[in-house]
Amino acid sequence: MNTFWKVFVTVIITAGVIGGGGYYYMSKKATNDKNKLQSQIDDLNKQITDLKAASTSSTSASTAITDETASWKTYTNSTYGFSFKYPTSWEARDITSSNSQITNLKLFIGSNSTSSKEDTGFNVQVKNTTLTDELAKVTVSKKEVQKFGITATAATSTNSTTGFSSTQYYIGKSSLVYIISGEGSDTSANARIGNKIVSTFQFTN
Repeated sequence: MNTFWKVFVTVIITAGVIGGGGYYYMSKKATNDKNKLQSQIDDLNKQITDLKAASTSSTSASTAITDETASWKTYTNSTYGFSFKYPTSWEARDITSSNSQITNLKLFIGSNSTSSKEDTGFNVQVKNTTLTDELAKVTVSKKEVQKFGITATAATSTNSTTGFSSTQYYIGKSSLVYIISGEGSDTSANARIGNKIVSTFQFTN
């Protein structure tokens, strides 16, 4: 075999080896890249599934909180234009004093038991006075807040013995002053009911 053919054969063999090696390398690299990409896709799908599960759990919890008052009774006062919900086992009692020249209405929410009147801490007062005059009597910290779909003045006090805070909302509306009480940090069952009742209070006109 002459020199030309020896060189030619050597080149062909070398090219085949290099080409085969290159193909093997590229094929393996493509497979590794594909596996890596699939792993990333799997991780993303898992994250999406976890987020959906968390969102569903949060929505369920929110629904459960809302549904707690679904079976409660509704008190509506058409004269003074407000309503609120309260447990079926409790009652709304008008405890307005007939001697009062200022207080038009005072409602108290408690148990139906006549022998043991439990207090939720929730009550509503409607007074024939000005908001300025009523707030002048309040000595605790006050600030304006958005509450019940209207601007209200929140007056918060803290019990020095228990450390629990309670808030009253003062609202001037239609030449009257509305005072809504019952929201606080007390963790007792009745206090929790009071907080819930406050959350359902709304003006109807």
